[in-house]
Amino acid sequence: PARRPLSPMQKMMWSLWQQLADRGAVKNRKMDGLLAYIERQTGVEAKGSLAWMTWPQEHSVVESLKSWLARVQKEAEHGKS
Repeated sequence: PARRPLSPMQKMMWSLWQQLADRGAVKNRKMDGLLAYIERQTGVEAKGSLAWMTWPQEHSVVESLKSWLARVQKEAEHGKS
């Protein structure tokens, strides 16, 4: 079956995940790494896809990724001092 295109929120999740990987905070930058993170955050088995996610779940995951990225950036800034 063809994959469904990512929603704007799912694209944001992917972008944040890649930014975290670029900063060394994420070891597995592939989709299965993001799916494992989403499963831990939501308690729902992703089954290899983001298609099952509701908007509230997407929003919650995006906000958690934003917070994580902000912490990583802050730690990097303090490390340079």
